[in-house]
Amino acid sequence: MKNKGSENRRAEPNFYRSIFLRLLSVFTILIFSPRNTHANPAPFLSFHDAVLYSGTDGLVGAVYKFANVSANIDAWVEIVSLEGGASLSDIDHFTAGYFKAWQPFVTAAPNDTSGINWKITFKKAGTTTDTVLSKVVVTAIDVDGDGVTLREFVEAVLPSTYAVGANCNLTISVNNGNLNAISPVTNQANIDTLVVLAMFQMKFMNISTILYRTGAISTKSTTDVRQSSLYFKAFFSDEIVLPISLTSFNAVASDATAKLNWETESELNCSDFTIERSTNGIEYTSLAKIKAAGTSPTKNSYSFTDNEPEPGNNYYRLLISDFDGSTTYSPVRLVNFKNKNSTDSNLMIVVSPNPFNSNLRVNCLYDKDCKIKCEIINSSGILIATEQRLTEKGNNQFYFDDLEDIPRGSYFVVITTDNNSKSFKIIKR
Repeated sequence: MKNKGSENRRAEPNFYRSIFLRLLSVFTILIFSPRNTHANPAPFLSFHDAVLYSGTDGLVGAVYKFANVSANIDAWVEIVSLEGGASLSDIDHFTAGYFKAWQPFVTAAPNDTSGINWKITFKKAGTTTDTVLSKVVVTAIDVDGDGVTLREFVEAVLPSTYAVGANCNLTISVNNGNLNAISPVTNQANIDTLVVLAMFQMKFMNISTILYRTGAISTKSTTDVRQSSLYFKAFFSDEIVLPISLTSFNAVASDATAKLNWETESELNCSDFTIERSTNGIEYTSLAKIKAAGTSPTKNSYSFTDNEPEPGNNYYRLLISDFDGSTTYSPVRLVNFKNKNSTDSNLMIVVSPNPFNSNLRVNCLYDKDCKIKCEIINSSGILIATEQRLTEKGNNQFYFDDLEDIPRGSYFVVITTDNNSKSFKIIKR
């Protein structure tokens, strides 16, 4: 108060009421404002001096270790897949851009959409033990084109928010929970954090692993080496909350029923969830609709019980609807109720395209972690290509991008798990 002598005067009841209402207002803003991004800032993570930890440099399965990205934290970066003919030129280029950012050099394929799927896992420093970080921010710098025929993109699975700068020229979309930003063909000189229109920031909450994708959409006839610059720090505070941040979705067998539960970190204008089921992973039917919270800055939990699942495979997904009519899908979850004729029926395989020309994608949907081997064999039983790795519960993808030189004809994709082996006939055009 301006008049110090007023401390000894008897305050009126309205004075105390006014102070109380002001404090209550401030408290409400601090708790419920979605733009209060500075209360618990994400730690700055410094990526530098990568070392090949396991696998073969530049190939699928290679793991690179970035030591001490923050106090007592290492980061392991794995090449999950090479898409559309992309290849790794340098895991972390540092003579241009920012030394503390992670800057892979990726060769983009001609006349195709190509890229690399990365898995970034945080570990307790000097160990193989995963650690959960409450908040991680990744800002892609210099997402631009070549000026004529190429556009760059970045994509990640299930961030909670994103942020962009003034006059952002990126096209941003949400696809099945993945957040994607694509540049125009316009080229921006140098790698510069002052060029905010070509920067894209994503925030992740309570994670030990980030699934990130970098790549290019090219119509040029030659390859092009592109430098990504992923800076693990926040540059923008004006965050945009995704219509829904789905932090978990699980489905498990319980006696003769399937119990589904899911949780959202936040919701914005979310109308409802439609639970859908399929027996083949392709054609789905609706089981029920559950009302969503609408707009909520807090966590919300939901559940549903399928009391009459089908014998064998049951694939579940959520159709998430917003009030404006837009929809997205959750990841698919598999629950198997074994019957007498099933051997390894909890394994679903989808091979595409078939017939194929040069690239082949094999999707393996499995209900547990296991080692899966994927082989391509010709009609004489000769092995053409193979890939083997420890896969995670859910959908895993194998990519074969260098099959243009094999002769036309019939081949077989053979999938081998701990329990069984399955084969599929494919045709090379």
